[in-house]
Amino acid sequence: MLDTLVDAVSASPVTYLVLVGIVLVDDFVPVAPGDTAMITAGILAANEGLLLPLVIAAGTLGGFLGDNLSYLLGRRFGPALAARLLRGERARGLYRAAERQLHERAATIVIVGRFIPAGRAATTFACGTVGLAYRRFAAADGFAALAWASYTTLLGFAGGTAFRDALWEPLAIGLGVALLLGALAEALRRHGTHERPA
Repeated sequence: MLDTLVDAVSASPVTYLVLVGIVLVDDFVPVAPGDTAMITAGILAANEGLLLPLVIAAGTLGGFLGDNLSYLLGRRFGPALAARLLRGERARGLYRAAERQLHERAATIVIVGRFIPAGRAATTFACGTVGLAYRRFAAADGFAALAWASYTTLLGFAGGTAFRDALWEPLAIGLGVALLLGALAEALRRHGTHERPA
């Protein structure tokens, strides 16, 4: 049955468009399976179900488009939202510090943020909110999207090559790793929330 699914996936160029869509949505819905989809596509590429360069290109395009949409939303709605939410001198001071960090270390923050499921949306929205120059944002984000797409796809590809005779094993491992990373990120977020002073 799995072989039939692989054949159906590889027979349709629509598969790459679906991958673009999943990754794009993942920028706004952190529980969307963007990382899992890329790892799975890498596994299928290792088993000749998909073309590796097209998988990486689809992931890069989806990531770049999603990040840019988030940036544009931040540019349009972020300043008004920040003005409404950030009341008090302490909150405004934190905002100014974050703004300064984004302007000084934009490339590093955008690239690191791309590898953190919930962080990528927050980072790209914040870049738009603080008015980071689009040229700087786009250059950093293009590199980040390519690096992330390559990493996740090649992770799946390596697993798919190692388990070529049992395709279900790397699929299960990829899903398990993605779920574990998601659970770890959520646990760290919750721990940070509890540790934060009121």
